[in-house]
Amino acid sequence: MAPRVRAIRAALNGLDWTRDELDQNRDECLRELVQHAYDNVPYYRAAFDRAGLQPQQIQSSADIGRIPITTRADIQAAPGQFIASDARHTSLISHLSSGSRGMPVHTKRTLFEERILSGIRLRVLMRYGMRLTDKRASVSMEDAGDRPLASYIGFFGRTLIDAGMPPQDALRALCAARPDVIIAYPASLARLVEFITPEQRRRIQPRLITLGGEMVLTSFRRDIAECFQCPVRETYGATEANLIAWGCPVTGHLHIAEHSVIVEICKEDQPVAVGESGEAIITVLHSRAMPFLRYRLNDLVTRGPAPCPCGHPAATLIAVRGRTNDWFKLPDGRLLHPFVVSDSVMDHIPGLRRLQITQTSERELTIAIVPGQVLSAASLAEAEGKIAASVGYCFQIKLKTVQGLDRGPNQKFNPFVPLRDWGGGQ
Repeated sequence: MAPRVRAIRAALNGLDWTRDELDQNRDECLRELVQHAYDNVPYYRAAFDRAGLQPQQIQSSADIGRIPITTRADIQAAPGQFIASDARHTSLISHLSSGSRGMPVHTKRTLFEERILSGIRLRVLMRYGMRLTDKRASVSMEDAGDRPLASYIGFFGRTLIDAGMPPQDALRALCAARPDVIIAYPASLARLVEFITPEQRRRIQPRLITLGGEMVLTSFRRDIAECFQCPVRETYGATEANLIAWGCPVTGHLHIAEHSVIVEICKEDQPVAVGESGEAIITVLHSRAMPFLRYRLNDLVTRGPAPCPCGHPAATLIAVRGRTNDWFKLPDGRLLHPFVVSDSVMDHIPGLRRLQITQTSERELTIAIVPGQVLSAASLAEAEGKIAASVGYCFQIKLKTVQGLDRGPNQKFNPFVPLRDWGGGQ
């Protein structure tokens, strides 16, 4: 079957495929994509040759571990080596990743690939209950010129709201749009909740909210759901792949979009078990102009059951834990997962609304908090001691209360800021 026909079938029907259909599509796409990359993409031909690997040796996902892993650093070192020769003279759409991992990367796709990957995401929104005629508001950094094809014929009408604008300006824009569906960065929408008035809450009554683009903290989801009183769903994606996984309305797990992407979850390049966390390594099945084969995202995710307990056949993620370079480095060289600290902070600071943990030295963590109530100096000192004890006194803890927390220059909010001079990974 031609790759384009296979991609169209995946976009239209992939959410309803059986396990056998998902497996068949995955392996057929993988075989064809590997051969295409070897024949047309200089980087992959060189990588395969160095590894002594022939495309014919990759017949199914069971063989995928033989393919060398690709990193952002590889792309930044030679971006032109990743574009397929049969796409070089085609008008390609370019997306620049936000750079929130410290290494922005240009991703290039054909118009067909762009529509396929956007269509796969839209099908998920429709599964959540979005209608063709619904008005959408997107609170993000999205380029206003990047409109889905359907919007030109009157479907999926959309208002773009800059995530970096002042909160009251953004709220006025939402009031004017009165969207049925809000798609947003979680930190940006949670910040608006802090400023919303009762009148604005009455005017903004979405039927559905989806969150993505950055880590979805429990406090963000809670505050947003309490404010808008509608279903709040999480999606997990990346510029390189568009949608990777989508939240299950029944279990809260994330269904991997296996009709579009292969996700490996590895620790030290070995697969992890269910319930364990590891790095996400993706292979994008429907991108040929700039293929991504075993591409390391530097995202830390937790493997879930397969299939999902809800009955959907796809494998799942229990959680997206953030980036691997968000870990805090201990003085002895060991690494501390930031959730160990954030969970302790939430346990000991009642009514906490937002937090940001910054490693300011090898032995100190400074934690900025937006509390839900006034905290005395004594209660802050007591909490500092309890948090320090919860991490084995590896760090001195300094709590400071703030009125709000700023986003980075890319408009994404990073709740965990590691020590700058160790890097934490590629």
